[in-house]
Amino acid sequence: MKVIIFDSDYMNMGLCFDYRFLDNQSIIKSAHSHNFYEYFIITKGHVIHHVNGSREWLSKGDLVFIRPSDYHSYEVYQQETFEMINVSFSAHHFFAACKYLGKDIERQIQTPLFPPKANILPFADCMLIEDHSFLNYFGGTSYELYIRFRLLLMETMVTFVRYFQLKSQQSSSPWLNCALEQMTLKENIEEGIPALLRITGLSHGYLCRIMKQQMGITPNQYITKTRMVFAAKMLLNSDCDILAISLKTGYSSLSHFVSTFKKFYGYSPKKYRQVHSDF
Repeated sequence: MKVIIFDSDYMNMGLCFDYRFLDNQSIIKSAHSHNFYEYFIITKGHVIHHVNGSREWLSKGDLVFIRPSDYHSYEVYQQETFEMINVSFSAHHFFAACKYLGKDIERQIQTPLFPPKANILPFADCMLIEDHSFLNYFGGTSYELYIRFRLLLMETMVTFVRYFQLKSQQSSSPWLNCALEQMTLKENIEEGIPALLRITGLSHGYLCRIMKQQMGITPNQYITKTRMVFAAKMLLNSDCDILAISLKTGYSSLSHFVSTFKKFYGYSPKKYRQVHSDF
């Protein structure tokens, strides 16, 4: 049975943010997902991260962004001591930050099959670890803490922007980036795979190979993620009913839309809207 950690059990619901300083004794070692977002930074040692059916080795400086669709756990390596900073926050805060930073960062974080990861150590001017360590002895009011969280989230996402830009300079496919940018249009989200094939001019098989190589995700997985993110934004930012949102995201079957959304976010669309409506 898939274990889901809910925000109401894990997060300060007054702020819709929370943070923890974790080590090899306090990490969650059982597989789980969340109905919220989180990021973590390894600040000491190493840890093995099991995520979405894969296994990765994380070390100091690794910054990882976990989406509600990710299913993960941690494994201590040979009883080695390690430490991390973990920050959790609501979908509302994530989409608000993306709205400010632009659609490209939203796509770069949401699209990959595996959680996006960057190592902050090469950025000599990056102060993320020091800035987050400040939370350990923060003595301000709840409102000041709320502002601090929002600033840290923006700082962290800007670091991802820098990482993606650096990675793009090293190996880029401008035509694919352009095609995916066009896929953020409402009409293309609704059309789905046919729109992606039409825009790229490629066969499904060839496009699948290219996207797997460069993004670690298939066209179908990309379309599903894009549609779910679009649906979540509509649930939070419009009064459209669930059926209308289902149709606008390309699902003629309401039951299929609801089951896909619940698998992706851990909530039904109706419950998701209720939970985040007051954020």
